[in-house]
Amino acid sequence: MKWSMTYILSHDMVTNMIHQIGLKTVYRQLVRQMKLDYMHWHDFHHQSRISAESPNGVIELMPIHNQQHYAFKYVNGHPSNPSRQLPSVCAFGCLSDMDSGIPVLIADMTLLTAIRTAACAAMVYDCIRYPQDTIDIAIIGTGAQSEFQITAMHEMHPIGTCYYYDIDDHAMQKFSDNLSEYPFNLQAINGVADIPSACDVIITATSCLTPSALAIKQSNRRKIIIAIGGDAPNKQELNRTLIENSTVIVEYLAQTKREGEIKSANPKQIITLHELVQSKQTLSNDLIVFDSVGFAIEDYSTLVMCQGWFESLPPHEFFGVLDDPKNLFSQIIQGTP
Repeated sequence: MKWSMTYILSHDMVTNMIHQIGLKTVYRQLVRQMKLDYMHWHDFHHQSRISAESPNGVIELMPIHNQQHYAFKYVNGHPSNPSRQLPSVCAFGCLSDMDSGIPVLIADMTLLTAIRTAACAAMVYDCIRYPQDTIDIAIIGTGAQSEFQITAMHEMHPIGTCYYYDIDDHAMQKFSDNLSEYPFNLQAINGVADIPSACDVIITATSCLTPSALAIKQSNRRKIIIAIGGDAPNKQELNRTLIENSTVIVEYLAQTKREGEIKSANPKQIITLHELVQSKQTLSNDLIVFDSVGFAIEDYSTLVMCQGWFESLPPHEFFGVLDDPKNLFSQIIQGTP
């Protein structure tokens, strides 16, 4: 029996490689790959993810393919899991060769999902930002993804002050401790109402199931709200009035209409992310929402990036290939060599 060669990337392998490369470099590599793939949007076959919902959360399968590769990611979103000492999100993904159907890469994507979500948000801001030396940013929700959101944004554009809030004091302390060595100011606030009017970017990273009263204080420059995640059934972070007064950027409209903030409101303008990256649309106002539920092309980009990291390493023997591929039963008669 011969064996097909498949790269199998464990959590430790992925983490060690990120340490070797450096998180800053990973963000830039991934933004570059995502931009390339969004530029070639029409080369991909798109579909909404397949979801299975329960009272505690959701399990999703996110497939996509082009002529070269088929990719998918399995991911869950269960916000109450930390109370059971379980991660709220865990994920794995696969990249396969379309010509043969053989997987070329299988990877733990729990950490990579947080990195790609943050890199995508930073990419969006990079496409629409005003030129300025530093930005002020606020994040509502300092859970597992929060530090990635802030550090990715800082890598693409330096942060002056980061305002942060969570209903969980422990999560706020964790956030502050993890980012204490970064060269920007950290300012805890007591709630949404304390977000300064001059804040350039507001990130909502909560599991809120009812629209929050996110009051936007007017300013004389563009304001961008990044609402991340489709990580719970019926999730809704932004109120209807805010959405209706915004230009909303979506990844894949059919999926976002079902899962995103726009499911309950009609924005002034909707722009798809591939149109934004390709500069095919003009933003019609200065209040912008990135309705970031996550889409499979971003996981494809992540897996392609990982393939580049590990292609110099010996792959694993994973899928058996028989000398006579039609005689599968021979393994039962003869045993597996």
